[in-house]
Amino acid sequence: MTRTTAFDSADVHCWHSGDGALCLTMTGERPSITADVLAGFERALAIAESNFRMLIIGAEHKDFGYGADLGDSVTAAAAGNVTPLDGVLDHYQQTMLALRHAGVPTIAVTKGVAISGACEVLMHCTRVVAAPKSPIGLLETSIGVLPGGGGVKEMVWRAAVRADGGNLTPALERAFDVLATARIVYARDAAALDLLTTQDVISDAADLVAVAKDVGHSLQRAGYRPPPRHPMIRVAGSDGLARLRTGQQDATLTAHQLCVNDHLAQVLCGGDAPPRNVTEATLLDLERRHFLTLAQMPATQARFAHLRATGTVLRN
Repeated sequence: MTRTTAFDSADVHCWHSGDGALCLTMTGERPSITADVLAGFERALAIAESNFRMLIIGAEHKDFGYGADLGDSVTAAAAGNVTPLDGVLDHYQQTMLALRHAGVPTIAVTKGVAISGACEVLMHCTRVVAAPKSPIGLLETSIGVLPGGGGVKEMVWRAAVRADGGNLTPALERAFDVLATARIVYARDAAALDLLTTQDVISDAADLVAVAKDVGHSLQRAGYRPPPRHPMIRVAGSDGLARLRTGQQDATLTAHQLCVNDHLAQVLCGGDAPPRNVTEATLLDLERRHFLTLAQMPATQARFAHLRATGTVLRN
């Protein structure tokens, strides 16, 4: 297969091979979702919507990606200036929505690890093509924050779809457990936990990009249209929040982890108000606001520092 380069930048390579698919691959051995990667997504989307039938997002090496690289904005937040971090999170969220609502199918391909910020990329693509044992999960609560790139919003929406106008509680409690415990599961098990969907493709094929291209062409033949923007999402409100808080009577959790989990519960339930329908933007705003609050806490900053220094999670 002959590759024609569309563009290169510090962290991505964008190319095509004349078959209607534009491909963007993250080039690091342990990719994180950097500002350059987000800019690459935006640039590739613009090219794909003008000249191609789909955008495929993958990685040059085995692992799809790890967390989001928030740069110096975290340090600024620790000093009391949350404006840079708020801007980074907003840009992240809007880029994820651009993947969701692109004029062509966006298909993520993962053979290896896809966690935290990279998992949020999977969750916002039209489809995911994953190897069965690709580890997937949202781990942000383990470092003292919560998913801030649309991951919590996505879990709320998927819980509401599962409930289909009925009782939100079972799906909501499952979502809370998945996020609060920072669970990682294999891709083959991820749809049951709403980290993937039943429409995503689990494949042990040697060439997952070829599988993704087949998926993209099938979507186009079926008359692909992006999902409507600005969906209304059912939230459990104060009723669900009380239920989740009651379930947090666990002596093994540290005081800070209980605090993190409570912030998570507030976002999952759409705040402490009656059950109702809210906009997608409302949930994204809640994500950012609670992320910013947690990021300024000394205990969370200690977790950030410990992770940077040792590569392991601090239990404080």
